[in-house]
Amino acid sequence: MATKEHSKVKRAKTSYQYLDAAAADYMAGDLTGSSANMWQAAEIALTAVAKSRGWPHQTKDDLESALWTLNKEFGELYLSGSWAVADTLRDNIQDDFLERGEIRMARPLILNFVGELLELAKRTPEIP
Repeated sequence: MATKEHSKVKRAKTSYQYLDAAAADYMAGDLTGSSANMWQAAEIALTAVAKSRGWPHQTKDDLESALWTLNKEFGELYLSGSWAVADTLRDNIQDDFLERGEIRMARPLILNFVGELLELAKRTPEIP
């Protein structure tokens, strides 16, 4: 059990490290770097929940399926909206189309998304 709890703590720490890196990239003017780091934080957080519940979590489709299951479970469609923002950030990594203000507006949504998912993963007993 200690190893599984350690794994949850490690995923949470990693997500927040990505968010810190996203803020640093943003301040340095690296918008694609900021996008990449926010995307990674969101992906790790959703993966943490899927993994803790024993759901498939290897692909983007797996993660989207997990998200829809969470939406049904909690009746919280805003999770899908936050994931859509994260997905747009993922697209921005390659295509570099988002403006500075759009990245700034995405940050609180991603922070909230990551925080809520990591809290949920923490409360969920991990399935072997």
